[in-house]
Amino acid sequence: MPIPYEIHLTIATLSAEKMPFFVDLCQNQTGKAILIALAQGENLQQPMFTKVVFEENLKNVIAKSNQYANVFIENNFAIKRLKIEIPAQYSYLYTENNTVNSIDFKPYFEWHAKLSTLINEGEMKVLLTICQNNKVHLSKNSLKNEENTRFITLREFGNKDVFEQRITNLLGNFQKENFIIQKQQAEYCIYDDNTMLDKGWLTD
Repeated sequence: MPIPYEIHLTIATLSAEKMPFFVDLCQNQTGKAILIALAQGENLQQPMFTKVVFEENLKNVIAKSNQYANVFIENNFAIKRLKIEIPAQYSYLYTENNTVNSIDFKPYFEWHAKLSTLINEGEMKVLLTICQNNKVHLSKNSLKNEENTRFITLREFGNKDVFEQRITNLLGNFQKENFIIQKQQAEYCIYDDNTMLDKGWLTD
């Protein structure tokens, strides 16, 4: 049965002059361009091509991903990472024993949330404190003019119960401080060939 796989191709840091061409190239491949601006870490700017494909297995998705990657390479965009996610409810289909063994990688859960609110300096400090205390990642999409929108990413290498409890705790913290989550999504990362790209964006 085909399931949705979300492809993420991260590109090397881009100049402002090359950004419009990158956006057009993503659209030409019926995908979406994102420019992640991180609150902390060693790679603060991460241009990314994203696309959801429906396939029977991971092998087919990787083959398609490589085809997309080749288009960017042919247009002088360097690929820094391939990451593939599925909805968290399908995590039972993939374990450490049946993912692709060509990379040293352990699957992990991720929860993504969109937070939209009027954020002043004091509120930003509170938001950053919540993120640090819960070991989650704060970012924004610099391609959109949404200065009051932030994205939250919670990553969990443990089991699904631990993952869901962490989400519950984090939502409780946000509710206590009157931060409103506009959108949320739980996923399971089954392929990531450059986890070091995220070095420094999570607290230890």
